[in-house]
Amino acid sequence: MYFSFKVNKNLLAASLLLQPSGEQTGLTKLQNLLWEKHRDAYELLNTHERRLMFVGNYKKKLESVAEKMEALITDVEKSEEFVRVYRETLAYRDWLETEWSSKKDEVEGHLWDILKTNLPLKKFEVLVIHQAMKTGLYLGESRILWGHVEGWNNYSVVYLVHEALHNCFDKSEATHALLELTIDNELRIRLNGSGEYFGCGGKTVGHDYLRELEQKILPRWKEYLEQSTDKGNIFDLINELRRNNNVTERSGG
Repeated sequence: MYFSFKVNKNLLAASLLLQPSGEQTGLTKLQNLLWEKHRDAYELLNTHERRLMFVGNYKKKLESVAEKMEALITDVEKSEEFVRVYRETLAYRDWLETEWSSKKDEVEGHLWDILKTNLPLKKFEVLVIHQAMKTGLYLGESRILWGHVEGWNNYSVVYLVHEALHNCFDKSEATHALLELTIDNELRIRLNGSGEYFGCGGKTVGHDYLRELEQKILPRWKEYLEQSTDKGNIFDLINELRRNNNVTERSGG
């Protein structure tokens, strides 16, 4: 597993504008100024406002989108606030590179023991944004959007691996629950040398909506971790769980 860490200025600028509030990055004032100056373009970045583009003559509105959006992004990148955030993001990218480089071999050793198979060798492009944005997302095509404070030891390492493994598994809830057991919990505990499932440092680990499903899978998961590789790997376990609807289905209500 290879990660290439990059900072894209345009993506960073747009990401800053998409923050619900600029308080975390100190950009509230800039956001307000840009809203007044570039409202049409700014609205296009908002999920709800985007829909309004199709009220009335949307073709005419769309004709000027590129020019207006370029002007908005240019103004963001010229601001003193953005220069500071960009500098901080570059430093954060360097830290991520060092952090991953120092843990890569250990992570791969644990992954082999947990997954009981080798994963395809792939290179992922990590598009780094400011850590205050608390964002982690697999974008597809081997690209990951990442910028998050460290919630606990090895937080970024664990969740970069999590996002990368979305490339290897399907998108079902059962598989996502198994991915959280594999990476968010088991890998985290092994890297940190101690810990417990579903919690770390007083904070919950994993998505709440998957917890019931994870609890159902947990007994079989524990058995799987103890079994030898000739008894099957993680993909065999996924197929087994698919066949067991009593395990993979969440309760209604």
